[in-house]
Amino acid sequence: MANSLVKFIPITIIYTAIIVALIDFILLEYLPSPIPGLFMFIIYSLVFFIFYGYLTSYLASTGKCDKSNKKRSAKHGIYSGLLVAITYVIIYFVNFLREPFNEIFGKGNLSNYLAETFYISLNLILLTLSNTYESAKLTCQLKPDEIKKNLTKLDKYLNKKFKKKRGKKIIVKD
Repeated sequence: MANSLVKFIPITIIYTAIIVALIDFILLEYLPSPIPGLFMFIIYSLVFFIFYGYLTSYLASTGKCDKSNKKRSAKHGIYSGLLVAITYVIIYFVNFLREPFNEIFGKGNLSNYLAETFYISLNLILLTLSNTYESAKLTCQLKPDEIKKNLTKLDKYLNKKFKKKRGKKIIVKD
Protein backbone atom coordinates (compact mmCIF):
# COMPACT_ATOMS: atom_id res chain seq x y z
CA MET A 1 0.00 0.00 0.00
CA ALA A 2 2.84 2.39 0.83
CA ASN A 3 4.38 2.00 -2.61
CA SER A 4 1.10 2.78 -4.32
CA LEU A 5 0.70 5.91 -2.18
CA VAL A 6 4.25 7.10 -2.84
CA LYS A 7 3.77 6.99 -6.61
CA PHE A 8 1.00 9.59 -6.38
CA ILE A 9 3.33 12.29 -4.98
CA PRO A 10 5.39 13.00 -8.13
CA ILE A 11 2.34 12.45 -10.32
CA THR A 12 0.44 15.06 -8.30
CA ILE A 13 3.28 17.59 -8.56
CA ILE A 14 3.70 17.11 -12.30
CA TYR A 15 -0.05 17.14 -12.99
CA THR A 16 -0.50 20.30 -10.92
CA ALA A 17 2.39 22.08 -12.65
CA ILE A 18 1.07 21.19 -16.10
CA ILE A 19 -2.55 22.10 -15.38
CA VAL A 20 -1.73 25.40 -13.64
CA ALA A 21 0.59 26.34 -16.53
CA LEU A 22 -2.10 25.37 -19.03
CA ILE A 23 -4.70 27.47 -17.25
CA ASP A 24 -2.46 30.48 -16.51
CA PHE A 25 -0.52 30.73 -19.74
CA ILE A 26 -2.87 29.32 -22.38
CA LEU A 27 -6.52 29.22 -21.34
CA LEU A 28 -6.63 32.56 -19.50
CA GLU A 29 -4.40 34.34 -22.04
CA TYR A 30 -5.76 33.15 -25.37
CA LEU A 31 -9.41 32.32 -24.72
CA PRO A 32 -11.38 35.55 -24.40
CA SER A 33 -14.05 35.53 -21.72
CA PRO A 34 -16.30 38.17 -20.20
CA ILE A 35 -15.80 36.52 -16.78
CA PRO A 36 -12.82 37.73 -14.67
CA GLY A 37 -9.68 35.60 -14.58
CA LEU A 38 -10.18 34.56 -10.96
CA PHE A 39 -13.51 32.90 -11.72
CA MET A 40 -12.24 31.39 -14.95
CA PHE A 41 -9.29 29.83 -13.08
CA ILE A 42 -11.70 28.41 -10.53
CA ILE A 43 -13.93 26.94 -13.24
CA TYR A 44 -11.01 25.43 -15.18
CA SER A 45 -9.35 24.07 -12.05
CA LEU A 46 -12.61 22.50 -10.86
CA VAL A 47 -12.93 20.63 -14.14
CA PHE A 48 -9.33 19.39 -14.24
CA PHE A 49 -8.90 18.57 -10.56
CA ILE A 50 -12.28 16.90 -10.06
CA PHE A 51 -11.20 14.55 -12.84
CA TYR A 52 -7.80 14.03 -11.16
CA GLY A 53 -9.33 13.32 -7.72
CA TYR A 54 -11.82 10.88 -9.22
CA LEU A 55 -9.11 9.09 -11.16
CA THR A 56 -6.69 8.72 -8.22
CA SER A 57 -9.43 7.41 -5.94
CA TYR A 58 -10.66 4.98 -8.59
CA LEU A 59 -7.15 3.71 -9.34
CA ALA A 60 -6.34 3.26 -5.65
CA SER A 61 -9.35 1.05 -5.02
CA THR A 62 -9.03 -0.99 -8.22
CA GLY A 63 -5.30 -1.36 -7.69
CA LYS A 64 -5.74 -2.92 -4.28
CA CYS A 65 -8.68 -5.25 -4.73
CA ASP A 66 -10.15 -4.83 -8.24
CA LYS A 67 -13.29 -3.20 -6.82
CA SER A 68 -14.42 0.37 -7.30
CA ASN A 69 -16.93 2.63 -5.64
CA LYS A 70 -17.84 5.36 -8.11
CA LYS A 71 -19.75 7.41 -5.54
CA ARG A 72 -16.73 7.53 -3.25
CA SER A 73 -14.46 8.34 -6.18
CA ALA A 74 -16.78 11.16 -7.25
CA LYS A 75 -16.82 12.50 -3.68
CA HIS A 76 -13.01 12.47 -3.60
CA GLY A 77 -12.92 14.21 -6.96
CA ILE A 78 -15.20 16.98 -5.71
CA TYR A 79 -13.06 17.36 -2.58
CA SER A 80 -9.94 17.71 -4.73
CA GLY A 81 -11.52 20.28 -7.01
CA LEU A 82 -12.86 22.34 -4.11
CA LEU A 83 -9.52 22.20 -2.30
CA VAL A 84 -7.70 23.54 -5.35
CA ALA A 85 -10.28 26.30 -5.86
CA ILE A 86 -10.11 27.38 -2.21
CA THR A 87 -6.31 27.26 -2.21
CA TYR A 88 -6.20 29.42 -5.33
CA VAL A 89 -8.58 31.99 -3.85
CA ILE A 90 -6.45 32.18 -0.69
CA ILE A 91 -3.26 32.61 -2.75
CA TYR A 92 -4.98 35.23 -4.88
CA PHE A 93 -6.19 37.36 -1.97
CA VAL A 94 -3.51 36.76 0.69
CA ASN A 95 -0.50 38.59 -0.65
CA PHE A 96 2.10 37.44 1.89
CA LEU A 97 1.83 33.87 0.59
CA ARG A 98 3.15 35.04 -2.78
CA GLU A 99 5.83 37.34 -1.33
CA PRO A 100 8.63 34.74 -1.06
CA PHE A 101 8.15 33.84 -4.72
CA ASN A 102 7.95 37.51 -5.72
CA GLU A 103 11.22 38.21 -3.86
CA ILE A 104 13.10 35.40 -5.56
CA PHE A 105 11.64 35.50 -9.08
CA GLY A 106 10.37 39.10 -9.27
CA LYS A 107 6.79 40.21 -9.52
CA GLY A 108 5.12 38.75 -12.55
CA ASN A 109 3.40 35.77 -14.04
CA LEU A 110 6.26 33.36 -13.35
CA SER A 111 6.36 34.01 -9.60
CA ASN A 112 2.57 33.80 -9.36
CA TYR A 113 2.62 30.54 -11.32
CA LEU A 114 5.27 29.07 -9.01
CA ALA A 115 3.40 30.15 -5.88
CA GLU A 116 0.15 28.67 -7.19
CA THR A 117 1.86 25.43 -8.18
CA PHE A 118 3.67 25.13 -4.84
CA TYR A 119 0.68 25.68 -2.58
CA ILE A 120 -1.80 23.77 -4.71
CA SER A 121 0.62 20.82 -5.02
CA LEU A 122 1.28 20.81 -1.30
CA ASN A 123 -2.38 20.73 -0.36
CA LEU A 124 -3.33 18.35 -3.16
CA ILE A 125 -0.62 15.85 -2.19
CA LEU A 126 -1.98 15.64 1.33
CA LEU A 127 -5.55 15.27 0.14
CA THR A 128 -4.63 12.74 -2.56
CA LEU A 129 -2.77 10.55 -0.07
CA SER A 130 -5.70 10.71 2.31
CA ASN A 131 -8.23 9.99 -0.45
CA THR A 132 -6.31 7.07 -1.93
CA TYR A 133 -5.84 5.45 1.46
CA GLU A 134 -9.49 5.94 2.40
CA SER A 135 -10.73 4.73 -0.97
CA ALA A 136 -8.65 1.56 -0.88
CA LYS A 137 -9.52 0.89 2.75
CA LEU A 138 -13.28 1.40 2.52
CA THR A 139 -13.85 -0.06 -0.93
CA CYS A 140 -11.89 -3.23 -0.23
CA GLN A 141 -13.58 -4.10 3.05
CA LEU A 142 -15.07 -7.55 3.11
CA LYS A 143 -18.68 -7.99 4.08
CA PRO A 144 -19.51 -10.48 6.86
CA ASP A 145 -21.06 -12.91 4.36
CA GLU A 146 -17.85 -12.96 2.30
CA ILE A 147 -15.75 -13.50 5.42
CA LYS A 148 -17.97 -16.38 6.53
CA LYS A 149 -17.82 -17.97 3.09
CA ASN A 150 -14.03 -17.70 3.04
CA LEU A 151 -13.79 -19.13 6.56
CA THR A 152 -15.85 -22.18 5.63
CA LYS A 153 -13.46 -22.86 2.77
CA LEU A 154 -10.54 -22.48 5.17
CA ASP A 155 -12.16 -24.81 7.71
CA LYS A 156 -12.68 -27.48 5.07
CA TYR A 157 -9.05 -27.18 4.00
CA LEU A 158 -7.75 -27.35 7.58
CA ASN A 159 -9.90 -30.37 8.45
CA LYS A 160 -8.44 -32.46 5.65
CA LYS A 161 -6.04 -35.15 6.68
CA PHE A 162 -3.05 -35.28 4.47
CA LYS A 163 -1.16 -38.52 3.90
CA LYS A 164 2.50 -38.40 4.53
CA LYS A 165 4.62 -39.51 1.68
CA ARG A 166 7.09 -42.12 2.63
CA GLY A 167 10.41 -41.73 1.03
CA LYS A 168 13.39 -43.98 0.96
CA LYS A 169 15.00 -44.57 4.27
CA ILE A 170 18.51 -43.33 4.51
CA ILE A 171 20.95 -46.01 5.57
CA VAL A 172 23.96 -44.80 7.47
CA LYS A 173 27.04 -46.94 6.98
CA ASP A 174 30.15 -46.88 9.08
